Amino acid sequence: MRYDLAEQTVYLFGAASVHYQGIDLSADRIVFSFKNEEAQAFGALDTAGVVAGKPQFVQDGSTIEADSIRYNFKTKQGFDPAGTHTGTGKLGERELEQTAGQRGGP
Repeated sequence: MRYDLAEQTVYLFGAASVHYQGIDLSADRIVFSFKNEEAQAFGALDTAGVVAGKPQFVQDGSTIEADSIRYNFKTKQGFDPAGTHTGTGKLGERELEQTAGQRGGP
């Protein structure tokens, strides 16, 4: 874990997780900005070049997994920038019903 006091940002590495307001976000790497109340979660390439520790977002019993996830705790809005998520449910207040390979938008 690394904390950047000037930017009010914490960097979590290796089996990282954030549990807040009924939301569980886990991934290999999470960057949390206290200033923006926003978390960004990413997987990491393993030695075989495969993404390990992909982000998982769990809320109200629904699980979304993606290559990366960005979630703002203030606005309660989440986003899968790459549009690579699997699972059906809500990423914050936005309903997601796509499967892997489909592109998603904000």
